[in-house]
Amino acid sequence: MSRILFAAGAGALTFVALFAPSSELFSTQTTAFLPRQAPLTVAPQYGSMEQYRVAQQPVMYVQPEAVQPQSEGVSSAVAYGVMGFGAALAAAAFLMPAKERRVAMFATSSLIMDTSKSPKPWSKHKDELIKTASYIASPGKGILASDESTGTCALRLKDIGMEGTVEEQRVYRQMLYTTPGLNEHIAGAIMFEKTLYESSDDGVPFVKVLNDQGIIPGIKVDTGLKKIDGSPAETWTSGLDTLKERCAKYYEQGARFAKWRNVVYITDSTPTDAAILDCVTTLAQYAATCQAEGLVPIVEPEVSLDGDHDIETCKEVTRKVWKMQYEVLQQYGVMMEGMLFKPAMIVPGADAPKKEPAEKVAKYTLDVMKETVPPTMAGITFLSGGQSEEEATQHIQAMAEYMKDAPWNVSFSFARALQSSVLKTYGGKKENMPKAQELLRAICQVNGLAQMGKYTGEISDRGHPSTTGSLYEKGYQY
Repeated sequence: MSRILFAAGAGALTFVALFAPSSELFSTQTTAFLPRQAPLTVAPQYGSMEQYRVAQQPVMYVQPEAVQPQSEGVSSAVAYGVMGFGAALAAAAFLMPAKERRVAMFATSSLIMDTSKSPKPWSKHKDELIKTASYIASPGKGILASDESTGTCALRLKDIGMEGTVEEQRVYRQMLYTTPGLNEHIAGAIMFEKTLYESSDDGVPFVKVLNDQGIIPGIKVDTGLKKIDGSPAETWTSGLDTLKERCAKYYEQGARFAKWRNVVYITDSTPTDAAILDCVTTLAQYAATCQAEGLVPIVEPEVSLDGDHDIETCKEVTRKVWKMQYEVLQQYGVMMEGMLFKPAMIVPGADAPKKEPAEKVAKYTLDVMKETVPPTMAGITFLSGGQSEEEATQHIQAMAEYMKDAPWNVSFSFARALQSSVLKTYGGKKENMPKAQELLRAICQVNGLAQMGKYTGEISDRGHPSTTGSLYEKGYQY
């Protein structure tokens, strides 16, 4: 935005210099009876111009004009300046890249706070953080969330007839990460700590397996949900006490982004103000620590799907959480361009008697996001939150259609909504791996297409690759 204003100011001065008659600007007083005037004040500077300059054509000829009284000359010069400001403003905005132009449209918003007195945890890794976040937020791509804990992953494998051993979990993750064509629509993969240090059957570290495909490795860094004293229906997330040291180790191992999940629950008496404050403060502290250690933080203040609340209730709670989240993030000095946001979509509770159409979910979600999320954010990567695989894809498509000029990249970071059908197809049998990989690639493809608003027509008419229906689990824990 500052570059647009700078260009406009420069254009105004150039217009005055080139098109206003010189006699109006530089003429000396020819009579003692003309009133004395203060020097004309030039427009203030708005900042440096890094990329865009307004080219001015040389004026080959200016028709001489009669000398006017100085007051009239100044007024005329101001008029030329206004004309130049408008012309240059339009030209500079038009020449900006689409992403920056969309951000500029929202840049006057009060959502962007003055952080000049806030800490700068990102200072050591600024360029790398921006590059990583921007890459993950690439058009047509999303995140494969494969960060289930050892216990949760064991349960998933037991559901398909396996024992769920640590080795079986490694083999399953290997199947995911070596899927041919996975990188077509996946830019990052979130891993559990143990998985970050594991390797393929050939001894190739999973970090390298992913990097070689252009997929950035990420790491889940929270250590789980705990009950809030005095409010047992609510939770807080542990892990801050050892986070800084662990982030440094994860970075050294090859991780370049991180994820931390806090959850708030909607009931007749929750979420309490204490739970919301704990959620947003914890996530801000986590995000600042990650940026200080070179990891792009994914901030995940999940509004749980548990409950029978309607979409209006979800909307109001979500607005409150997101608004406070971004206020606290900026107070902690977290750099918006070097982080990602992983919220739940605004939907009715899982036990609500009525579901809402994808178009309404998209409208409610993005309208609240526009009210609460600064336009400088690198990207939004929605969690599926227990929606069915097809439902999650349809919602991403609806968002792409509803707000085509969104200032942020709106995409997905799915776990169950990418893997559930894959697990069933795999069934724990080696001979089923190629078919399971084909299905994973297909589900990633439809979500990548939906992110670009292209999951329509003949493609959507073929039917979604998944076969599972609802993936909701009450009180879901990773």
